[in-house]
Amino acid sequence: MDTNLISYISYILNRYNKDLRTLDKMGIDEVIKALVTINELDDYVKHINYTNLSNDNANMSYSYFKKTINVSPDFIKGVKKSSKKMLDFFKIQDDTITLNFDIVLSIMHEIMHAKQYKLLDETDNKIIKEVLMKSLTGATYNEADNKKRALKFAKKTNDINIYQLMPSELNAEIEAMKQIRNVIESIKIDDKYKYINMYDLRIKLLEMNSYTKKFIFISSPVEKFVKYRRRYMKDDIEIDKREVYKLDLDTRLSYGLPIKLSEYNNMENEIRDNIGYLYKK
Repeated sequence: MDTNLISYISYILNRYNKDLRTLDKMGIDEVIKALVTINELDDYVKHINYTNLSNDNANMSYSYFKKTINVSPDFIKGVKKSSKKMLDFFKIQDDTITLNFDIVLSIMHEIMHAKQYKLLDETDNKIIKEVLMKSLTGATYNEADNKKRALKFAKKTNDINIYQLMPSELNAEIEAMKQIRNVIESIKIDDKYKYINMYDLRIKLLEMNSYTKKFIFISSPVEKFVKYRRRYMKDDIEIDKREVYKLDLDTRLSYGLPIKLSEYNNMENEIRDNIGYLYKK
C-alpha cells in the first residue's frame, strides 16, 4: 500500500483515537476520499451517498453502476466488530480504538470492490479476470445473456453460504485486513504489536478456514462457489489448475483458488505454532 495512504489514514485515526472519539461522518468521508484518491479510483467512485434508508443486508456497499459508496444511517452500529474471543486472546480492550479500526476495515472492504472492477478492466491475467467476472455481481449482470437469471443470482449472493465463498468477497476482506494491518504499524497507540499480531492471525485464519480438508484432498472456495453458481447461471467458470498453480500462494489464497495439500498443511502448522507462541507470551 502507498506510504502516503498509510500516513494520511494514520493521521486521521490518531486524531480520533487521541480524543477517544469514534469516527463520525467527517472522518469516514476523509478516509473514503483518501482511499479513492491514492488507489486511483476516481473513475470508479464518484459519490459518497449517505442514505436515509437502512439496509438489512449491508450497512455499507459499493454500487458499480452508480459509481457510489453507500453508507446507511446505522453504519456504525452494523460494523462487523472484532471477535471478543480474539480480543480476549490478545488482551486487547473492546474500546473506541478497536471500533475505529473495525470501521476503517469495513470502508476498505468496499473500496477493494471498486478496485476489483478497475482490475477487471486492466488485468491480462485470465484466471483473475475469470473469477472476478463471475463473482462480482455488477460484472456478471453486464456480461450475462439472461438478465433475469443474473438478477436472481445477484439476490441469492446475500445468502451467507454463497457470500463467504465468492472470490470477490474473500479477496476484498483479506486485502482490506492486510491494508488495515499496515496502517496500524504507523499508528501511535500502546501495545501496538498486539493489534498487528491479531490481524496477522485473523488473515491466516480467514485464508485457511475458507478451505476444506478431506483426507488428501483440499476443496477450495472457488470450486464450491462454482457449484452454487451453476444453479442460477448457465455459463461455467474455467479453473485450469496448471495455470492456477503458476500464481503465487498469497494470490491464490486471496481469491480462494485451489492450493496443494502441502501448502494447506504448512499453513495449519504455522497457525498452530503462532497460537502456541502467542499463548506462552
